Amino acid sequence: MAASIDQYLQSLRGAFSQLPGGAPQQPAAPASPRTMPQQAPDDAYQRMVAQALSGKSYKDMFPAQAPYTPPPPPPAPAPAAPAPQAVAEPFAFDYGTHASDYKRGGRITPTEAQKHAGNYSKQHLSFHGLPISIETPKGATREGKDHTGKVWRCKMPADYGYIKRTEGADGDHLDVFVGPDRGSRMVFLINQNDHRTGKFDEHKAILGTTSERQAVALYCAAFSDGCGAKRIGSIEPMSLDAFKHWLKQGKTKTPAKAKTIVEHALAVTRSKT
Repeated sequence: MAASIDQYLQSLRGAFSQLPGGAPQQPAAPASPRTMPQQAPDDAYQRMVAQALSGKSYKDMFPAQAPYTPPPPPPAPAPAAPAPQAVAEPFAFDYGTHASDYKRGGRITPTEAQKHAGNYSKQHLSFHGLPISIETPKGATREGKDHTGKVWRCKMPADYGYIKRTEGADGDHLDVFVGPDRGSRMVFLINQNDHRTGKFDEHKAILGTTSERQAVALYCAAFSDGCGAKRIGSIEPMSLDAFKHWLKQGKTKTPAKAKTIVEHALAVTRSKT
């Protein structure tokens, strides 16, 4: 019986040796039936031998494994909220606008260096289309040093600042006082002199008043040395529209004349009609 099994297995060996990955072409020494089950079933021939001797099926010897199931992907992280970005609000220099509203926020007490450079947070006002930065609000204390180095302080009688995108006679922006009457379309432009020499110094524009007397009182109250009246070389009353024409001309380095300014504004207006 054992001889017939060996012959049968030898015939199977010859058949499986022709398959890809089958037994080597060189004949191997026949193994005894007792040692065959211990050999690793690493090719088709040996697997058939093991099956014939043990009576096990191929599936019993090499049970099928469960198909690989990849783990579920981790949950996607929640999108991070975008960081808020400050958006600079454009401030159009529109002379045709008639809005008069404050845009407050962020004012701090500036240092001396910031006062000199002007790079500190300010309040902003659109006065009938004129873009104004308020350096010292009404009721706040403005201070500085005179020509001798002595410190002066004064409580401001009105909002005080400058008109943006202008240049006055001193190289800085054109200074402006904004009085309580925000509906007024009158401007009183002061040709300010040095009270010691009497020479022209710079302009101070008074907005938000309805009379020359009111404008002069407001201006003089802004000086703690009592020399406000001595600084007034002349006061030139004009309409807000004429004042805007004067600003556009850029003739802010020399003393202003209301008559000349008004005549020029009227000539420009007539040429457009």
